[in-house]
Amino acid sequence: MISPVRLSSCSPASVRRSSSFAPSCSAATTTSTVRLGRRWGEYQGTNNWDGLLDPLDDILRSEILRYGQFVQAAYTSFNDDQASPAYASCRYSRDGLLHRSGLGHCGYRVTRNLHTTSGIQLPTWVDTFVSGRSSWIGYVAVCQDEEEIARLGRRDIVIAYRGTVTAFEWLENLRATLTHLPSTTGQQPEPMVEQGFWNLFTNPGPLHRSLRDELRDEIRRLIDTYGGNDNKPLSLTITGHSLGAALAVLSAYDITATFDDAPMVTVVSFGGPRVGNSSFRCRLEERGSKVLRIVNTQDIITKVPGFVVEEEEEDMAPRDNNGVVLPKWLISKSGWVYADIGCVPAVKAMTTDKLFDEYFLKKNVKDFDAFHKAFLSFTNDLNGVLLGVHYSAPAEEDIKKYFVDWTNAKSDDEKKEVIVNLLKEHVKEIDSDNSTVVFTGLVAPPAAMVLKRAGHNVPQIRMLRLNLVPDWLFVPSITFLSIAGAKFLQIRSRTAP
Repeated sequence: MISPVRLSSCSPASVRRSSSFAPSCSAATTTSTVRLGRRWGEYQGTNNWDGLLDPLDDILRSEILRYGQFVQAAYTSFNDDQASPAYASCRYSRDGLLHRSGLGHCGYRVTRNLHTTSGIQLPTWVDTFVSGRSSWIGYVAVCQDEEEIARLGRRDIVIAYRGTVTAFEWLENLRATLTHLPSTTGQQPEPMVEQGFWNLFTNPGPLHRSLRDELRDEIRRLIDTYGGNDNKPLSLTITGHSLGAALAVLSAYDITATFDDAPMVTVVSFGGPRVGNSSFRCRLEERGSKVLRIVNTQDIITKVPGFVVEEEEEDMAPRDNNGVVLPKWLISKSGWVYADIGCVPAVKAMTTDKLFDEYFLKKNVKDFDAFHKAFLSFTNDLNGVLLGVHYSAPAEEDIKKYFVDWTNAKSDDEKKEVIVNLLKEHVKEIDSDNSTVVFTGLVAPPAAMVLKRAGHNVPQIRMLRLNLVPDWLFVPSITFLSIAGAKFLQIRSRTAP
């Protein structure tokens, strides 16, 4: 089960530099003291966080922020000084990493550094100027403090990944076509994932093994060391931001496929992009991985790469949200059909006590102007909460009718019910036009080749020297930017006042 949730102002926005990732709230810098005890499984997703997301449970919120600190530590520890001989490595030793990153009292100890390697082959003259082909991407840490183990209710293993920083990582992000995963089951359709993410996960480097192999070795060692020997339950939590969120999902998939004795695997991802197709999503869920996505709807990274076409029935052609039948053979050949891993909360899910108090009660709403302003502000922020869905506020006359009911309400609960009814009956979802994105994805590749060939004859284009850029890099890059631009314009048009 994959569940999206947004943490209001505490959510990380789109991909940023490391100093900007940490949630902007004081809770992010403090250590939780709430005992999870025997309920730890609920907060790791045993019941798919049932009853904890609406409203967002305070303990779950503190756990999300706590795992966000591990991601921030990965950013802080990364050497991003390109003038340094140690560029793209970890700044600190394993023993000092958490302490130097501000997590000296978290109760965890780093046991392994993790690395990625890009498989992109650049011309020799370009490769000379671009460093960071192999880079430090994160770490594995194990909870060793007995008091923290008692608080958590189990011994927790954390795998933390940073997001995109190096030029090679950005280039791999642009390799957005889907590639098949190794499969021994013969089931159809086969799971597929983004090619660039998979390359970073599986490519070995000159000094390090692949991230997948490093991870397998360490998880095997930790399971052998802690698996049931001290009668303490064991959990595995994988967390990351942006590119790190994608690698976290791939890590969960690989671990549950590799180890029959793997502990409970939970992913807490921040601002993650799409990773694979619908078959990959189903296989991930079948293997028991639990994924909690922290997203900001205005973050374009969570809506790329590719486009999503949901199938109403297995034997029917895909349709976009406007009911236009899209040729199945044309869609499948594009290599850009992804699945959004997650579900959209209902409108009522947003009208929790905390939000209701914040928008209506605390503002001391007494007249219609104040009520109207509070409601419009509420629906505007509602669009910022829901992943991939946008709502249009009702007409002023409809709001006036409900203001009368609001005025006559005798209690706060009755007033809240007025708001819920107004949302349910009058706030309508705006249909998105996926056909535009599909068309962009299909037209962009040949258009990119035409543009490149035109560079031989058109002086203005020849000045760009596009002939020096290899086709395998130029075409995916133009396609990715075209689709991202189309999606960005759609989002802007839906959210514009």
